[in-house]
Amino acid sequence: VSTQSTGEHGTWRSLNGDMADSLENREAYAFEEAVSEVADLLTDTKTLEMVEQNIYRMKRERELVETRLKEAVEAQLRGVRTGLFNLQKVLRESSEIGESMDTVNREYQSLYKNLGGEIKEIVSTRQVHRQHDLLHRYLQNIYSFKEDVEVVKSRLNQVMERERERE
Repeated sequence: VSTQSTGEHGTWRSLNGDMADSLENREAYAFEEAVSEVADLLTDTKTLEMVEQNIYRMKRERELVETRLKEAVEAQLRGVRTGLFNLQKVLRESSEIGESMDTVNREYQSLYKNLGGEIKEIVSTRQVHRQHDLLHRYLQNIYSFKEDVEVVKSRLNQVMERERERE
């Protein structure tokens, strides 16, 4: 006993007990139903239009995604190029700075060698001038001693006179 019913998407059939029990028959029946469904879909003009619209929409979406991906990759590449350019610039500048530092160091070393003897001479001359200044002060103290004694005598006399006047 077999019944058929037609629905929106095709035909379905129910099988009698013999056919339902057999797995092979079920697979064959499912395959036939699937083929029938696909055939019905492909012959329906509305379905074909929907498929074409879906295909067109999917192509547009894929192109949009590909465009966005391409733009993102290009932006990343621009960033990498800029980074590499900056790294090369820093490398050049650091090597120039290193060369300048080497030049300054060489000049400092040569100046230090040349000035070393002159600095020693200046230090010894300064010591001689200090000794001369110290001797000059001693001599001033020796020659001004007599004057200082006179000043002290004069002040002592003034103090003593005031003391007498108070008494």
